[in-house]
Amino acid sequence: MFVDTTLLIDLLRGKQEAIEVIRKVESRPLFTSEINVFELIEGVYASNLKVENHLEKVFALLTRITVLPFDRKAALEAGKISGNLTKEGKKIGEVDCLIAGVALANGLHEIITENKEHFMRIPGLGLYLSIVLGKGIASLILSNPQIHLMILSTPIPNPP
Repeated sequence: MFVDTTLLIDLLRGKQEAIEVIRKVESRPLFTSEINVFELIEGVYASNLKVENHLEKVFALLTRITVLPFDRKAALEAGKISGNLTKEGKKIGEVDCLIAGVALANGLHEIITENKEHFMRIPGLGLYLSIVLGKGIASLILSNPQIHLMILSTPIPNPP
């Protein structure tokens, strides 16, 4: 399962919701990309945090996740995603296309993210999201054409 930057940041911040999501999928191998690593490092340098300490935390977290490169196959997938979404009038940020390209090029069709706005537009990529409901946490898998609430196992319609 592919892990997006949003969840990695929440893990670094020690957010309980992110930890619970990882516990639910810990039996599966976890992957991220060098692009996500770039976003994490960019965030460290853009903040007022102690760079050395936070870089150590980033790299410690990354030892537990396989980091995939952005290669020619990923570039082809990312270009296809970006071009098709642009043609359909559903353009998303290039970085999200690059990340999705890495995931799909490596046969990963589920991504753990909080960025449903962009990633749900990408055909062939299901989203595993964490959302807070009251004091509890629910997990969603967003897949075209339906969203399934895993805890309730109740299909709900795709948003427009």
